Amino acid sequence: MGADPEHTARGYAAGAVDYMSKPFDAWALRAKVAVFAAIHLERRV
Repeated sequence: MGADPEHTARGYAAGAVDYMSKPFDAWALRAKVAVFAAIHLERRV
């Protein structure tokens, strides 16, 4: 949907916890995956 603020807000309202628009930066994608993986591992304990 791009970076349209209304679409972003609708995504968060629907339960999204993060958002990236295309084209995305590979470094940013890796960083976000690392953060969510770390959160997941912390909550498992």
